[in-house]
Amino acid sequence: ELIEPFRLLLKYRNEPFEDEVYNFSYLYDNNNNIKMTQSKAMICHLGLIFDMMGSNINNKSLVLMLIDQAKDLRSEFSRVCYYPAQDYFESEKQTFINVYPPG
Repeated sequence: ELIEPFRLLLKYRNEPFEDEVYNFSYLYDNNNNIKMTQSKAMICHLGLIFDMMGSNINNKSLVLMLIDQAKDLRSEFSRVCYYPAQDYFESEKQTFINVYPPG
């Protein structure tokens, strides 16, 4: 689910939020008077609000890189899991494990 990273971040920060289910992810930040829809922009916005984006340019860049890496990992995992052909799944599962080893 696309919204899960936001739920995890808000729960990690013990922030109250309304957990409503929609077909599209939205972020309404009433404190800063902004409405957002793009996933990466929303997660970065929350990171800025909670001061989790790094304290200097190098750390900020590493955080942005980590956000993109997590999105790439999620995309690749989804591609492997949701592909309908069983023989494709088995071969791609092993490729995924080799590229993204656990631990």
